[in-house]
Amino acid sequence: MKNRILLVIGMICSVFVMVNSMEAQEKMKVLNEKEEIIVAASASAARGDQIALKAALASGLDAGITVNEFKEILVQVYAYCGFPRSLNALGIFMSLLKERGGKDVEGKLPGPLPEGKSIDFGTANQTELCGAPVKGPLFDFAPAIDQFLKAHLFGDIFARDNLDWRTRELATIAMLTAMPGVEPQQKAHIAIGKKNGLSDEQVNAIIALVQKEKTNVPENGSFPLGKENTGYAQYFCGKSWLAPLAVNKDLNVPIYNVTFEPGCRNNWHKHTGGQILIAVSGGGYYQERGKAARRLVEGDVIEIPQNAEHWHGAAPDHWFSHLAVECNPQTNKNFWLEPVTDEDYANATSEKEIPAKSQMIRLSKIRVDADQLKSYNDFLKEEIEMSLRLELGVLSLYAMAEKKDPTQITIVEIYADEAAYKSHIQTPHFRKYKEGTINMVKELELIDVDPLLPGLKMK
Repeated sequence: MKNRILLVIGMICSVFVMVNSMEAQEKMKVLNEKEEIIVAASASAARGDQIALKAALASGLDAGITVNEFKEILVQVYAYCGFPRSLNALGIFMSLLKERGGKDVEGKLPGPLPEGKSIDFGTANQTELCGAPVKGPLFDFAPAIDQFLKAHLFGDIFARDNLDWRTRELATIAMLTAMPGVEPQQKAHIAIGKKNGLSDEQVNAIIALVQKEKTNVPENGSFPLGKENTGYAQYFCGKSWLAPLAVNKDLNVPIYNVTFEPGCRNNWHKHTGGQILIAVSGGGYYQERGKAARRLVEGDVIEIPQNAEHWHGAAPDHWFSHLAVECNPQTNKNFWLEPVTDEDYANATSEKEIPAKSQMIRLSKIRVDADQLKSYNDFLKEEIEMSLRLELGVLSLYAMAEKKDPTQITIVEIYADEAAYKSHIQTPHFRKYKEGTINMVKELELIDVDPLLPGLKMK
């Protein structure tokens, strides 16, 4: 009996520690999960990216964002991005809610607007939001726009109290960051957001999340993308991004996450103290002078000897990210040499044939809800295109629909090996496809197969 009591107490303590640990991790994040989803949904709505929007909305509902909170954000889209973007976004949301069967929490409705004219309480809201009355030559030139801003945007919209001003500004900054040519308005709303509870770190996080989506750079686990590597652009062919990871200079172990766009590589160069590379995402190559190039995928580690002349970068049709660890930093010096010519790069990255015996081949037989077939096909098309473009280990994803019944779909999946498949199903684009279509797929059968004629190629 005593042992049982001790066991129960131990279990309770474990749960308590686990819950507190999760809460502590959440508090450490600059933006919490719901805020990150609101940023993603707002930016996707502003761009008109309906597939990404649907995935963000579904994730948000699962995370506890209410139906009416999302409605407020998507209605507000029209004030900054126009009626077409707002109406399309609301249409996507309406379809999603129907697909989910009405299980989601509606949430609080807005209360009645303040008494009086919207121009009056809207002007008061604008002044409070901005910290001072808003005037200027532009509003003298076109008084109508000043009236619409005060009466409608800051009156009729911002007076709706089921979404607080901080959240509205969070969404607005995301929308404006996603749109080109609106930098003055973005800057103004960043200032408003800071006056209403957003910190500098949170604003930077909003911008980073939206810009990461704009670059279409694949996520690489927990590592940040960083800023475009303009400081070393003269030593790279193509664009790259650089994110310093080790900030404690006392430890003296510099580590960077480096991301290359497809086809990007650095010049031949050498390190007097050597270097270690750890591939974390996508597909790339490493080559030492006088040796054959080595293809790199997630998890590969390269130990570069001191003074070995080499280059590294992305495959021609794949993004690539690796960690770069500087060895012997006290004395290590970097010497940049000549660029890698297009001819040498093409020879180094020409595809090496993967042995058929190591490949993993699978048939996915899927039956899709007829009413949602178009949406499903849109998700599938994006997932296949992203996988083939970003993942070196995905050799083929060939999707076919039956002529008599297009809801019956078969996908021939060929991976370099089982590790490539396991890596594939953890990618953001596959998770987006899986989460976005979970209520569209009525039947799924996965069949592992072996080729009857290994190595046979299609003409």
